[in-house]
Amino acid sequence: MPEWWHCTCKKWVARSRSHARSCSKSCLTLSQSTRVCGHTIELWVTSTRTIPTPKSIRLVGDVFSSRFCFHSLSVWRSCGVGWQALGSVYLLHRDLADVDRYDYDDRAWSPLSGAPGSAVQCNGTSPHVRKTKFVLGQFGVMRSSRKGGLRTGWRINGRPLQMVNVHLFADVSNIDAAAQTPSKDALIRRAALEFLIDGVSDPAHESDDSGGPAVEESTDGRPGKRSRKGPARAQLPEAAFFFGDFNFRLANSELAQHISSGSRGKFCRNRPDHPPTKVVYNKRGSGAPALVLEKKKFLVTDPEFYAAESLADLRQFDLEGNEFDTLLEMERRFLPSYPFVDSDGPAADSGQVYAKTRAPAWCDRVLMNPQARSLVKDDSFSYFCIGENVPMGDHKPVALALQLI
Repeated sequence: MPEWWHCTCKKWVARSRSHARSCSKSCLTLSQSTRVCGHTIELWVTSTRTIPTPKSIRLVGDVFSSRFCFHSLSVWRSCGVGWQALGSVYLLHRDLADVDRYDYDDRAWSPLSGAPGSAVQCNGTSPHVRKTKFVLGQFGVMRSSRKGGLRTGWRINGRPLQMVNVHLFADVSNIDAAAQTPSKDALIRRAALEFLIDGVSDPAHESDDSGGPAVEESTDGRPGKRSRKGPARAQLPEAAFFFGDFNFRLANSELAQHISSGSRGKFCRNRPDHPPTKVVYNKRGSGAPALVLEKKKFLVTDPEFYAAESLADLRQFDLEGNEFDTLLEMERRFLPSYPFVDSDGPAADSGQVYAKTRAPAWCDRVLMNPQARSLVKDDSFSYFCIGENVPMGDHKPVALALQLI
């Protein structure tokens, strides 16, 4: 991580401790030619689970004021029937003059208005936003959720691209996740992400391949409708960055075998005809418990499992992101971004203790399709975790800083 990034992020998270649950899951910095303190920075984007308050917006402004003057600050909020608790904030350097936004209704580009320091705020009904909420029954998910995506189109110095804020389904049960690879929830995430990937080339994008609807709001706020004011005048940007909480998890079945040295799990049930409530994996050779799984418990008896070197070795079980030929990721060297202790107490205050609820995983990512990768200058990126020693909730924000060709 560049030293100036480290100092800035440390200052940011230190001043944001009281707003830990509103922190971003991932952020992306794009740059081309503007020099700021010896580094090229033009656009900073972050995904949020809640809409920033004026106080938190001022906080970001105070922290970055020595390096950034906002050309625009844009906030998108999902509301009404399509509520999915996603928001995106885009901060542009004042020297970045050539910026256009894509109008998904008119299929056209429009210049970003507003003087440096001004704010442009849009909600989910804006023509510059395409918001998707996965609805009940889609991908076979029969539980309500706030999962979905938030898509915006940008043209920066003549280079068109789309930004897709992603929030996918989490694992329901550790026991179910260890039953097979890929797990049922992993297959659901795959289908959901493929749906969002398909949406990059579809301005309307109202249903999945099986006909299951996804809620996308039009400019009049009515779900599932699309306002079309004329023929297509500008092609959708093919280059796309995907960022947010993908909820990618490790292959728990293989991980359990690794922890127990290949032993079979012992299933515990309240009644013979009931589903298991606990699975115990004993260490092969000793018979002592090595791993205990419950629906929301992941208990490893070896304290060395959470050592930094051991956590880095878990990458061999990080398979979900490899399922997508159309998505690429920069080299990832940081430790798992989830799940951290976020309750009160010394463990949470350190910001370094993993909760014993789920297997550690790299849930939070910044990915891109090949078209976006072709815009990135080689060896110009820094991909890292923010607030490694600061409590920021159960997820650690992840950032990717890069330079466009």
